[in-house]
Amino acid sequence: MRVSIILFVRNGLPWVRRAAESVLSQTWANVELVVQDAVSTDGTTEYLRSLGDRVQVVSEPDNGPAEGFWRVMNRCQGDIIGCCLADEAMMPDAAETAVRHFSANPRTGAIIGDAMAVDIDHNPITPMPGAAFDLVGFLCASYMPYYNASFFRRSALQAVGLKDDGDWTRSCFEFEIWLRLAISQNIDYVPHLMARYAWHGGQLSNTSLHVMDNIKGRLSLIERVFSPTGFLGDHPVLRDYCLSKHCEAFLHHLRVKKQDDAFTELSAIHLGIVARRHGAPLDEAALAASLWMHAAECFAGQGRNDQAEDCRQRARMIGG
Repeated sequence: MRVSIILFVRNGLPWVRRAAESVLSQTWANVELVVQDAVSTDGTTEYLRSLGDRVQVVSEPDNGPAEGFWRVMNRCQGDIIGCCLADEAMMPDAAETAVRHFSANPRTGAIIGDAMAVDIDHNPITPMPGAAFDLVGFLCASYMPYYNASFFRRSALQAVGLKDDGDWTRSCFEFEIWLRLAISQNIDYVPHLMARYAWHGGQLSNTSLHVMDNIKGRLSLIERVFSPTGFLGDHPVLRDYCLSKHCEAFLHHLRVKKQDDAFTELSAIHLGIVARRHGAPLDEAALAASLWMHAAECFAGQGRNDQAEDCRQRARMIGG
C-alpha cells in the first residue's frame, strides 16, 4: 500500500524540517509527503523541494489554511492518507501501523490513534489517548479525534464525496470529513502512539477569525444533518441540544483564550439557540441517551446493524 502524508504550510521554517524528516524516515518505505505551500518566503518551499521525489510540492497562492487543506487532500494518490503539519511529527512506525490495520480490516474507512501533546520544541506535555468514535460527543463538541494521529482509506474519502468540490464547508473541512465518514464508514480506534501534536500560541485554533469561521461551519453542518433529508432527520429538540453544547464548548475556549470579540459574537448565536429550546427537556443525560437511540434507529435504517447496536449500548450506559 502507498501512503500519502499531507502537509499544508506557509513560512514553516524551522519546524517543517522536523515534520518532513519524521515522514521520510517512516518504517513503511512506500510513503510520500504531499505538500501544499502558500508561496512561502522563508525558504520553506526551497527546503521541501530539495528533499527529492518522495516529496510532492505545489506552491501557489490560496485563500488561507482551509483552502490549502482542501487542495492537498485532493492531490493525494496513496491508498492511505495521513497528516503531519509543520509543527508536528509522526512516530516512526505510524504509517506501518496504519497499513497493517487497514490490510487486516478491509471494511475500515478510517482509524484513530493516540497522540502526545508537546510544546513548540517537542518537549512532552501530556499524553492524548484516542478513543472509539463517539458520534454524540462529536456532535456536542466534547469529542474530536486527533487528525494527525488518524489515517484514512482514500477510497472511503472518495465514497463520501472528497472530489465533489462545491458541496463541502471549507471552514470546518476536518469536522465534515469525520461527520461524513461516521455516517457511512467504519472507523476503528487503534491504541498506538501515532504522532506528536504541538500546543502553542500560534495555532490556528488560537486565532479568533479561524475559530468563528470554524464554529459557524460546524453549526451549519449540524443543522444539515438534522434536516429532513439529513442522516438524523428533522428532530429540532436533539438538533438544538447539539447546537447549544457546541456553542458552550467553544465559548469556554474563547473565554480561556481571552478572544473577546469572538466570545461576544458566539454568545449572541448561543442565546438564539437557547431561546429556541425554551420548553424542551433539560435533562442532559436523557437528551444524550435519546440522541444515541435516535442514531441507532438511523443506522439500523441503513442496515448497519453493528453501529446500531453500539449506539444502543451507549444509550443504555448513559441511562443506567
